[in-house]
Amino acid sequence: MTRRDAIVIAGAVLLGLAGCAGSGGGPPEQGGVAPVAVAEPPGLELLSPGELVGEVDVPRRTAYTEEDLIWHGSEYNHLLPANRLTAAGDAVTFAAEWEPATGMAGAAYGIYSFTVAGFDREDLIEFGWDTPPPEADRVFIGLSDWDRNTWHWQGYGDGGQVSVDALADYFSVSDVLLLAVVSIGYNQDCTLRWVHLGTMPAAVAQLQLEATEAVAPVNQNFSGAGSQAGVGEITKYEWDFDGDGSFETDAGTDPFISHIYTEAGEYSPALRITTTYGEQPVDSGSFTVLSGWDHTFGSTSGEYCRAVAVDGDSIYLLGNTSTYGVGANEVLLLKYSREGEFQWARAWGGIQADNSAGLGIDAEGSVYVVNETHNWGLYGLALLKWSPTGELLSTTVWDSPDSDFWKAMKMHGSALYVLGKASGVGDPQLVRLDSSGEVQWARRFGTADEERAIDLAVSEEAGNVRIHTLVSSEDTLGEFRIHYCEFSDSGSLVDARVWTSAADELHPEALAVATSPRQVFISGQIGPSGMAEEFFLIEQLETGASVARRWKAGAGLTGDNTLLTVMGGFLLLGGALGDQARLLKVARNGSLLAAETYVGASDSSVLMNAAPITDNGLLIGGSIRLAATGGWQTDSLTAGDTPGSWAPLTVSIVEVAGTTTSPSGRVSVSTDGVQDTGGGALDAWLMMKAMP
Repeated sequence: MTRRDAIVIAGAVLLGLAGCAGSGGGPPEQGGVAPVAVAEPPGLELLSPGELVGEVDVPRRTAYTEEDLIWHGSEYNHLLPANRLTAAGDAVTFAAEWEPATGMAGAAYGIYSFTVAGFDREDLIEFGWDTPPPEADRVFIGLSDWDRNTWHWQGYGDGGQVSVDALADYFSVSDVLLLAVVSIGYNQDCTLRWVHLGTMPAAVAQLQLEATEAVAPVNQNFSGAGSQAGVGEITKYEWDFDGDGSFETDAGTDPFISHIYTEAGEYSPALRITTTYGEQPVDSGSFTVLSGWDHTFGSTSGEYCRAVAVDGDSIYLLGNTSTYGVGANEVLLLKYSREGEFQWARAWGGIQADNSAGLGIDAEGSVYVVNETHNWGLYGLALLKWSPTGELLSTTVWDSPDSDFWKAMKMHGSALYVLGKASGVGDPQLVRLDSSGEVQWARRFGTADEERAIDLAVSEEAGNVRIHTLVSSEDTLGEFRIHYCEFSDSGSLVDARVWTSAADELHPEALAVATSPRQVFISGQIGPSGMAEEFFLIEQLETGASVARRWKAGAGLTGDNTLLTVMGGFLLLGGALGDQARLLKVARNGSLLAAETYVGASDSSVLMNAAPITDNGLLIGGSIRLAATGGWQTDSLTAGDTPGSWAPLTVSIVEVAGTTTSPSGRVSVSTDGVQDTGGGALDAWLMMKAMP
């Protein structure tokens, strides 16, 4: 026996007509319980609750569930009287053909039985109609009043709710309530989906998008897992991917789904859920799909990219130029819009070389460029501060006693960290500057071997800032080593490790730090300089390495791995193999997920730096010969392991003093360059594309 039929039925049930239509009898009075004022209905008479069902013999409960408070429309008690009802699925249609002379034979009615221990909800009854009553005053509600052995009648009213004074009092006998629903509308069918005691908990659809802005093509992942049925369960998830109001995809009971968007535009996808009780709430979201683009900039003598950065709708490329200005090699700074429109170009330098090292942007949008300058009798660290409109705001050069070569810069907050090498002693140097160019501290660190500064990264966890440095060395026996040193924000050495591999000649080129959890990754190429045929990726750990992988494109394809960046839960490696730009998407456990190669008319292309620009989009800077007229194709690589191990490294630390000057330098503002057609030499190359 179901909970619906849990009341023991004793004897036959009779329904009779008391009075006739138009008699003005109204609903029967119930022992002092005042009924709600309603329009004049015919007299309705049910046998008293005790006569109707006999002795109520249901074991008392100590609690109730949400399911005890609700019935489907079709779940009226089939052991009790019912008339002119047609069930279809979970709903029931009341098809009354009542006329004054037909009595109860023309009425449509059903009785719902509830067993609820300790009812403490709102004093109301809610109805869920698929087709509401055309005339609400032709529907009446009867409640079993066990204490008086009679019925309390009141009109349905309107709005899907009926208020009842002290609804809990009607559960005085074995926690049972009988609820009669009677319709006397003539040819006014109404379809009831559910009836609920107290306020029906709302069903809520919740659509979650993985990407709010992406570059086409994007495989957008959707989730409806946060949706709630209110009562019962969610029986269906339906999706409208293009936002046209048509839920064209039925995903069944799976709340997760994906859809590929190939065209740029604004999209408003929607989710509709269906619950056990037929509720169908809808939720929608919005996201933007952008078109990818790529541009080149250059002229006759050669330009290349060193770093890229994004600041809202502004995109900056830092590199070097051999075409503009008076020097052999000057700093080149380009600005583009988010849509790829060229804004301006600036070149800076003197007669001798100025080699760019890093790019950063502060909270006010000022652009900071660090470069190594060989001018004004110095081998110094130059800091250039530019406005968003291309105005040079300040120039500061710091010089130490030893000739310095500066390789990389990262900005964190208002602090700038620069890694280079003191050529006079062969050791790397790490310098912390503030945004005005004042040096906060400078450290020279190293071993007895000749070392080469490679890259650095900055991380912060729980308020602790760490500077991670990457250095390579070659000992007197020709063994190549990778040095990892970690510093605090005050310049103290926190950790120092060395990776050795007797089997391979490793040339590290890039370092990146992932968070949550923190992982430090190093990438580069394997093989003699200029002859490397493989990329490698290793994870820095105190001992061993959980990630130590290598990839090869094909025999004889040499090149460089110069790009490593973290994007969400993935790593992106890039560079060139076989004079073709290559991009690898790698999981943080070292698994290769995808690989692409740029194939086009150019005989030389390389990726140098990348930054995330949308949820799935990459801003990539590099260099290319001739125009960028090719396209990206799926690549196939052979994977393997990179043997080796980490061990503690003993490092000496020396504080370094220097002097600060403010040379003027020459700014070239007429650097329009040759756009997108190839300048005749190696050109700076900037693109926005979807992640592989």
